Amino acid sequence: MAYTVPQIRSMVVSEAMRQGVDPALALAVAANESSFNPGATSRVGAQGVMQLMPATAKWLGVSDPYDPVQNIRGGVKYIKQLIGQFGDSRTAVAAYNFGPGNVSKGRKWPGETEVYVGRVMNSWNEYGGEYATPYPTITPTPLEKSSWTRPLWASTGTQPTARKLVVE
Repeated sequence: MAYTVPQIRSMVVSEAMRQGVDPALALAVAANESSFNPGATSRVGAQGVMQLMPATAKWLGVSDPYDPVQNIRGGVKYIKQLIGQFGDSRTAVAAYNFGPGNVSKGRKWPGETEVYVGRVMNSWNEYGGEYATPYPTITPTPLEKSSWTRPLWASTGTQPTARKLVVE
């Protein structure tokens, strides 16, 4: 079955929400990895929407990396695991690109990874993620400022309406 970019984006958002990952971060990774192309293969052999390497895909339980449902499920699971391992999204994104072993060993990120992390962070901002400017209609009270760094929708359990524009 052929999928449209809006369908792929919708799958990414749904899976991210199901797994408790910021949908904007998952969208940013998918956009920078494959431009939402389920048939993408990189020059080094990464496959599918989330550009999983074959060994990583197998480890994540993905039997068909070109099946967008499996690939997205595995890629979002991987992002979640990396955030848990490294404690912050920026380092997790670097590990997604450079490999968690390299990051754990404290190896200097190569230029390609630095560029990749910057692009993903910019995309995350554009999709409305953690680094985005808060929506102008919401002004925090002094009591809310302690949780100001979380995505605004995380505290209410509902996504802002503006996110729907990303997947339609």
